[in-house]
Amino acid sequence: MPLTVVLGLQWGDEGKGKIADYLAKNADIVARFAGGGNAGHTVFRGDKVFRLHHLPVGILHEHVTAVLGNGMVIHPETLWKEMEELAGQGIRVSPDRVKISDRAHVVTEDHMEEDARRESRRKPLGTTKRGIGPAYAHKAYRDGLRTGDYVESSDGPIANFLRPYVTDTVSWLNDWLADGKRVIAEGAQGMLLDIDHGTYPYVSSSNCTIGGVFVGLGVPPQYLTRTIGVVKAFQTRIGTGPFPSEVKGEILEKLRGDGSKPTDEFGATTGRPRRCGWLDIPRLKTAIQINGIEELALTKLDALTGLSEVQIYMGDTIPRIPSLALPGTSGDEMGSRLHSLMGWQEDISQCKFYDELPEQAVRFVETLQLVTRTPIRHISVGPRAEQTIVK
Repeated sequence: MPLTVVLGLQWGDEGKGKIADYLAKNADIVARFAGGGNAGHTVFRGDKVFRLHHLPVGILHEHVTAVLGNGMVIHPETLWKEMEELAGQGIRVSPDRVKISDRAHVVTEDHMEEDARRESRRKPLGTTKRGIGPAYAHKAYRDGLRTGDYVESSDGPIANFLRPYVTDTVSWLNDWLADGKRVIAEGAQGMLLDIDHGTYPYVSSSNCTIGGVFVGLGVPPQYLTRTIGVVKAFQTRIGTGPFPSEVKGEILEKLRGDGSKPTDEFGATTGRPRRCGWLDIPRLKTAIQINGIEELALTKLDALTGLSEVQIYMGDTIPRIPSLALPGTSGDEMGSRLHSLMGWQEDISQCKFYDELPEQAVRFVETLQLVTRTPIRHISVGPRAEQTIVK
């Protein structure tokens, strides 16, 4: 610290919320820098499940201040409901604990309607229909509405509620960083959904990569001291677009689950079932390179328990993310090459230390470290914070 960045390295849903929550116990501020209500970070505390869409997970720690940065797009009514729901769950949500940038843009009902119309008129991209793309488009058109203007020009109950929370977060964050406060930048979506570096056009509308942190918070890069990439032990994706390592049938059902548990692979925002596949090393290595990732946090290793064989997708005829991501591309068409490892049957959800993992699970972790040339510092073996092995 002072600035730790937590980024997803796949198509989102990597478990960034859990890792950011685990790290937030030692932070002063947790800040979101991009995206909006299309994010869905799920945190488990005791018998409670918290699903956050706008707010960073740091809000769940009483000592942490949560910041919604200028790079976000915010739907006021959804944010208001989210804050009210958290308050009902016993979380203190007050202006001294939540800072909303006056430069963040507002998602309007017109944006949401436009999003739904565009999805129905063309070959769908698989968006959440939350108005994110149109809000960013109008920001670029320079006719968007920013939160500072919204709370000053509107006299409705939601604007009145949010007014005390809206402030100049850029100056506030820079002052706190200069004072040595510990800040976590919590990413939303993932590297492969980045508007510039993802599988375009099947991407989100914001920069989910390292550059988005500095633009989306208005802080300089010299404060950066730690960059953590979150990667799931297998690959998932919601919506359309290329997926070289995608699986079907029995393996898909095993990886996805049936939706009966909140940890199953169904969207926290939309509820849609996720496509699943083996861990994609070529795309992961590109994500590590672009973001300057220094360490990995591996999540959902426990989801591989029970498989007789675990696969890692090692390469294809296109070694990097192609600039043209054709929608029909399959693993066979891209010349798939899988590396097989023995699976394990032991329940690892109660493992506290690395040497408690079965030999086959250790081999999976060591193989991932070897091929990415990046150390794995955290291993998640369950949804709760205490189910995290520090390596």
